[in-house]
Amino acid sequence: AVVSTQSGHYGRDEKVLHLEEIYRDLDISAKKSERTKNDAIQELSEKFDGLRDSIESERHSFSLQLRKYEDEIKHSHEVKDKLTEEVVRLREVWADSQEQSARFKTAGSQ
Repeated sequence: AVVSTQSGHYGRDEKVLHLEEIYRDLDISAKKSERTKNDAIQELSEKFDGLRDSIESERHSFSLQLRKYEDEIKHSHEVKDKLTEEVVRLREVWADSQEQSARFKTAGSQ
């Protein structure tokens, strides 16, 4: 049997060989595509791992910074409380000194 194709006439065996060649080419192409797909998946996986590590590192850094700020805020509240106590104490001392001054003036004028 003779088969007519675009490139000419092939006998049956030649057509089988031609189809096997096409099949091999498709198989090679599919294997390359599979490797390309697997390479892309691996690359994306590595990028994702890197991104996840970077995010985790940033989260840890942020957590440390937050703790530092919380400690500073706590310390500033403690300082504010001590200063408030000192202001109250100084006002009492001032009031006492004003009272004593007034008593001395009253005693001195008598």
